[in-house]
Amino acid sequence: MIASIEPGDKAVGFINCLQHIHGKWGRKPFALRDWQESIIRKLFGTLNPDGTRQYRECGIWLPRKNGKSELCAAIALYMLLCDPESYGQIYSAATEKKQASLVFDTALAMLQLQPELLELCKVTAHEKLIRNLSTGTFYTSISADAGSKHGFNASCIIYDEIHAAKNHDLYNVLKTSMGAREQPLIITITTAGIYDETALEWELYSYAKHVRDGIIGDTKYLPVIYEMEEGEDWEDPEVWQRVNPALGDFRRRDEFEQLMDRAKKVPAFRNEAQRLYLNVHTQQK
Repeated sequence: MIASIEPGDKAVGFINCLQHIHGKWGRKPFALRDWQESIIRKLFGTLNPDGTRQYRECGIWLPRKNGKSELCAAIALYMLLCDPESYGQIYSAATEKKQASLVFDTALAMLQLQPELLELCKVTAHEKLIRNLSTGTFYTSISADAGSKHGFNASCIIYDEIHAAKNHDLYNVLKTSMGAREQPLIITITTAGIYDETALEWELYSYAKHVRDGIIGDTKYLPVIYEMEEGEDWEDPEVWQRVNPALGDFRRRDEFEQLMDRAKKVPAFRNEAQRLYLNVHTQQK
């Protein structure tokens, strides 16, 4: 008898069979880094006693240029092609249409590099729609300016750059549409926003930190936060490396150092550099 594949191994194996699409990494195997693999294994490999996934929501705070769009695209393809639920509905969501399409377009490009996977799907590019011909599950993109979102029955939501959300509406409507699903999954991924206690991103960030630190007990929420801690030196290269796990890998070190050098010399740029590249919630731009 052939042993069944553990869900964490299955997800990692699937993603590693995909190919990157950007820059010098284009058409090279995904090859999840250790920090990426840790996220994937926890997310898909941590199970309830009945075999369903434990985590129903994952909040990821990651500085710019650490490969979040491709990682989210890979997760979307895994949910499209490997999730057992029939007629699932997978959405890439964002505040603006262009941002919402970014993860979808990345996933489509990755899919088109895999003919054996592409033949399992029907692609309607102008509608931003990919359908799994076997299960009926579809994947599409949606934005806050796309009209009413009521009536959806989402099984997976990937909400990109949630710090740009102008209100809670899109998140709330999509999240509450998942009630009939056996093991729904919502992933929010973003850089830090400008500090605002009423903002959706700050609300989710505060919740994620409380879960991470054991202040709130929520076994269904997976927090992943890469940020400079209070009291750390923002000019310290060791801090840069810890907060940017891709630095020196597919995140260019020389370009990063140039940005930090500019922030040292131009105070007006300092807050924005710390927010975008060290994930610090700043008071103002």
